[in-house]
Amino acid sequence: MISSTWTPLKRKPTIAPFDPGRLAVVEPPPAPAAYAIAPLSTFQRLVPGAKAKHAQHATEAQKRLDADTVAHAAREAERAARLTVTRQAYDQQVAEIEAETAAQHAEIEAMKVAYAAGRPDLVATYSSLVLESSLYPDDFPQRARVAYVPESKQLVVEYDMPPFEVVPAVAGYKYVKAKDEITEAPRPATQRKALYASVIAQVTLRTLHEVFEADRARHIETLIFSGYVDSIDRATGQPARTCVVTVRTVRDTFAQINLRLVGVQPRYV
Repeated sequence: MISSTWTPLKRKPTIAPFDPGRLAVVEPPPAPAAYAIAPLSTFQRLVPGAKAKHAQHATEAQKRLDADTVAHAAREAERAARLTVTRQAYDQQVAEIEAETAAQHAEIEAMKVAYAAGRPDLVATYSSLVLESSLYPDDFPQRARVAYVPESKQLVVEYDMPPFEVVPAVAGYKYVKAKDEITEAPRPATQRKALYASVIAQVTLRTLHEVFEADRARHIETLIFSGYVDSIDRATGQPARTCVVTVRTVRDTFAQINLRLVGVQPRYV
């Protein structure tokens, strides 16, 4: 099914849950008990003017309670209003993300239909997207230029390969206890060249496999792959772009290669 190869290209946005923070905390209203004035004792009632002063204190306490209740209501109204605004902003942001996602998914679906119909530019675009989605180390350039010739079902890929420096010049490190220092063990030049050649070969085979494997509609029969390395020409000091590998293969021929066993050392009984 072609659809399975397009699904990973659809963005899956991560939408964080709504977090109102302190705005979600409801402040409890003033407790009347905290403003209550203790009743007069039997002895206090006998003191002249005590009842009037007690009544005055009770009135003042009630006024404080009323004022604090009004202030609390105002703060709660402001908190609720800010919470509503914050929630609306969050909902708007989610709606925009969902709309952008839906539009991107619709674009992918339209591209899938056009690709299934064999539209040349979509065959090239899809192949580019497939190669861009491959996972490589950060120091691999992973840039490709792709062209498709529908008459011959031929795809041409120019791919940027990692430079020679991708193979470390240091093979390992050793701690020298007598000197209390760490020394480097250089990697032999022949080994670096062999490892680099292996990297180039592996990237080439992987790219050919990914393009053919993703092309479920079989629009591509012939694949021409060229790997380039950007470097500095030591003779001139100028930037140089060198083709380090070129492969031309057809689908049926490449399908005969068992990639699981390529490069595996055979066992002899």
